[in-house]
Amino acid sequence: MDTDHASPRISGNADPTMTAQRPTTVSQTSPRKEGLQEWIVSLGHIFAWIRTVLAIMTNALSSMSWVKLFLCTCVLVAFFQLWDSSESQRIRHLDRNVKRKIQIYHVQAETEDRHMELGVVPRDNSLPPPAAHTKKKNTTPKHARTTFFSRPEIGKVAQYLTLLGWKGTNIIQNASFLWFQKKQEIPWDSLLPWQRTNHLKHERELGHKGRFLHHLKRHKQRIMMRETGGTLYKKGKPISFLPDSYESMIEKDRLTFLKLAQDRNSFPWITKIPHVDGGKGIRIIDWLSDAHKALVKMLKGPAAHRQELIIQKYIKNIMLYHGRKFDLRVYWFVVSVKPLIVYYHDGTLRVSLTKYLSTNYTNLGSHLTNAVMQKKSKKYEKLKESTRVSMGDFEKYLHQHASKYAHKTIEKPIEYIRCQIKQAILLIVKATMQAVLLKDIDHTENGFSLLGADFMVDNNMNIWITEVQSGPGLPQDTEAMASLMLQMIPQVVDSVLEVRQKQENGVADIDILPLKSMKSFELIFAP
Repeated sequence: MDTDHASPRISGNADPTMTAQRPTTVSQTSPRKEGLQEWIVSLGHIFAWIRTVLAIMTNALSSMSWVKLFLCTCVLVAFFQLWDSSESQRIRHLDRNVKRKIQIYHVQAETEDRHMELGVVPRDNSLPPPAAHTKKKNTTPKHARTTFFSRPEIGKVAQYLTLLGWKGTNIIQNASFLWFQKKQEIPWDSLLPWQRTNHLKHERELGHKGRFLHHLKRHKQRIMMRETGGTLYKKGKPISFLPDSYESMIEKDRLTFLKLAQDRNSFPWITKIPHVDGGKGIRIIDWLSDAHKALVKMLKGPAAHRQELIIQKYIKNIMLYHGRKFDLRVYWFVVSVKPLIVYYHDGTLRVSLTKYLSTNYTNLGSHLTNAVMQKKSKKYEKLKESTRVSMGDFEKYLHQHASKYAHKTIEKPIEYIRCQIKQAILLIVKATMQAVLLKDIDHTENGFSLLGADFMVDNNMNIWITEVQSGPGLPQDTEAMASLMLQMIPQVVDSVLEVRQKQENGVADIDILPLKSMKSFELIFAP
């Protein structure tokens, strides 16, 4: 099998088996629409037959011709038998097609497993390989080539583009580079082919905790189907960086959690509202607490399936930074969707202002590390610099406390943690590629997006994801963040412009890399 164009290029530390296949093409007419059209036509034929038969029966009854009435009844019975036979034949035909597809899937799965054993990832044969020569993209009009549209108008991206000699505009159609802080303001349907905007149309699915969890679970099921020969419900290996998670809307999840809720050793748990950000709606559930009793009562109630709630295992053996809880906010950058190219960049530690109390779950300030929660503290303005710590300072901290945290076989703890994070993001890319990253991307010839991800680290140096940020923001209110943004923003802008220039010059997708603009970013996925 030809694999020259199949295996994504990833960084040396990432797992080479954790790669994503090419996206499948989408037909012009949906199967649901075609089925509806066939059903309407069949229904019209049925009504025509019924009308004809009723007319004959009416005439027969009026003339008291029992012979005609008998004949009409026979015709009606014969028609329904013929229709039923035709429908049964169609169903049998569909069933044969389904079985044939399952057989083909099993053969492909066995082939893919063999390739994975050999370290080779086969490409999706439903798509042609990348062309050696790519058609030039639409050239940006001269009046818009160095014109940008930004909201906010005086943001850091706008300031950098101005330094490059670009001019801002308030008319979206006159700009080639679009930057929106709020993605809901983007006029997707009126974007022009040569425009580049900083969000993907469906990236909110990443920031929505419920939808993100759904995509990870579906990805796990796909892996399990390959490992178990098509059986969906066999227990498989969990996603290593995802805490045990359950959704209150799903009956199977509710029943599983209710069994666990009877075991004191399974506590504590944390509950989240899927579509809410900033730590709002988060509760930590301890054994036999009022919150525990209320949660169990709700899950057993008749309206449990209508309650949107994520229930996750609370990680207890968490690593602390000078006695305070923290998480790692890192960044991953989709510099292009056509072709899909993803980079990773280090971020900062988000540290709580309050000392960690492992026995007190009512004081959320010591358990949540997000900026919204920390800004509620009266000490924030005075101690806000301590709420953001650079990766360099974190590396020094790990080195100083190596005997406490590092396993004997881990020579460089920071690299060990960083490698896990890059592998996790690569798996997220694979799990969300079709449903999010590459969905409905035809509004322009290309797009890009800067995304975030939050990870905790436990005392065994394992990482645990808390959420993905579809709009991580670019704050510069602390020294650590100001230094990070000063490093990242120019590379984000320059790399998008570099990709645009190469594509307008007709450079093939497989030859776009390397990108000279990417200096502190690390490549984790490319065609």
